[in-house]
Amino acid sequence: MIVAWLAGLFRTGKNNPTLLLLIVFVVYFFITQYQSRLQDKRIISLAEQNITYVQRLEAEQLEAKEMRTKIYDMQQELHKLTVYKNTLTKDYQSKLLMISNELQNSTCANVTLPDNLVKWLQLNPDANKTASNNK
Repeated sequence: MIVAWLAGLFRTGKNNPTLLLLIVFVVYFFITQYQSRLQDKRIISLAEQNITYVQRLEAEQLEAKEMRTKIYDMQQELHKLTVYKNTLTKDYQSKLLMISNELQNSTCANVTLPDNLVKWLQLNPDANKTASNNK
């Protein structure tokens, strides 16, 4: 119906420049409306994709924040354990040094060596060297 009406207007518009200009304007208007609708659909589609990407990005950022928190907590725990280990090591070394000094000062000076050990040390002069003498 619209096509027939436009065909009739076009036939009569051949002789009337104003009507022909109106027809050109109406066709231009419909073409621009069609293109505008296509652009609107494209914009809506891109906006929906953008919303999806933003939601995904927010979820990833939340996961990254949680991971950073977990890593920070692990580092804190590791630091505490390292400090504890160092404390234990220092305590162990100080007690070992104390025991070593105690043995050197009191016990070892009073120990008599068996005769067979003395003979063996005399036969093996290299075995008589201590680690402190080898330095």
